Amino acid sequence: YQDKYPKIISFLVMKGIFLLEKFRLWSVERQFK
Repeated sequence: YQDKYPKIISFLVMKGIFLLEKFRLWSVERQFK
């Protein structure tokens, strides 16, 4: 039970970083168009 939480948190953090990178690249792309 206690081992479950770090995995979920790290998964959410990785997902959040991935989404932030995607959004940043998208906004940069939009600026140059």
